[in-house]
Amino acid sequence: MKQKDNGMTTLEVVIAFAILIIGVGFMLMSNKAYYAFREQRQERQQMIFYAAGEMEAYLEGQNVEYTSPPFDKYEVTRFPPQPTSNPYLEIIQIQVYKKDSPTNPDPVSIYSYRVKTQ
Repeated sequence: MKQKDNGMTTLEVVIAFAILIIGVGFMLMSNKAYYAFREQRQERQQMIFYAAGEMEAYLEGQNVEYTSPPFDKYEVTRFPPQPTSNPYLEIIQIQVYKKDSPTNPDPVSIYSYRVKTQ
């Protein structure tokens, strides 16, 4: 006696949908994490470019103030020149961080050497 195949039972359909929903959920969560890291990476890159511009202005003896986006959300700290083991050089440090969140992303610090001014 041959039994006729009637397709999937209700329990099998429920299990299949549960597996599908779990898979889609993991995919959406990983996509969200990817975009969060991408946004943070872009923010950090913008901070590096801003810090490089600040360093160049500092070495040229200028003061830079940006009040337009995206630079208006950054805060700059210029550290006083630090002595080195070489008596003719000093270290210049500039640190850039976000005003509303100083630790996320991490602050960007740029160092440079310059000849001491007498």
